[in-house]
Amino acid sequence: MFDALTVEENVAFPLMNQPGHALTESEVQARVKQEIEFVDLGAALEKYPSELSGGMQRRVGIARA
Repeated sequence: MFDALTVEENVAFPLMNQPGHALTESEVQARVKQEIEFVDLGAALEKYPSELSGGMQRRVGIARA
C-alpha cells in the first residue's frame, strides 16, 4: 500500500493504472466500493494506512489484489 493514499485511493490505483484496460471513473468507483464491502472496510475509505490496524491493512491489500 501507498502511505500517502487513502484506502479508497489505494484500492483504485491498480484499476486506474492497468495498460490496455480503460475503465471510466464511475466503473472504478463501483469496483472500489464492491471490493471494500467485500473485506468489510466501508467505514475506513478515507483513512490512511497508518491509521489502520495490521489486520485492516491486510484486508486493504486483499481488496487491491
